Amino acid sequence: MIPSFFNELKRRPGWRVRDAGKRPPSLMDGDIVAASNPNHQHAGIVETGIYDSVINLPGPTSARRYGMFRPSGLNDMVSVSRVLFEAVLRIDYFARWVGT
Repeated sequence: MIPSFFNELKRRPGWRVRDAGKRPPSLMDGDIVAASNPNHQHAGIVETGIYDSVINLPGPTSARRYGMFRPSGLNDMVSVSRVLFEAVLRIDYFARWVGT
């Protein structure tokens, strides 16, 4: 699912996508990052600051695994430090809106 999403972004004007772990020189607010491995695929949106964080976009697998899926609740999107995100999951994809 994650590879398909990023392949679709590659085809759309205005998006720059880096895959195979090719990291951009720096991360910016709104960058989309994702891990794609056979056991766990996960994506999030970067928020920069003193410590960069990733606003997790839990899909059904991770949401169920970590008990975060509550469609009627307000906590489906959880922000974690980027360092923690990368300690648990390797970032394989980076996408940035650069405009048309």
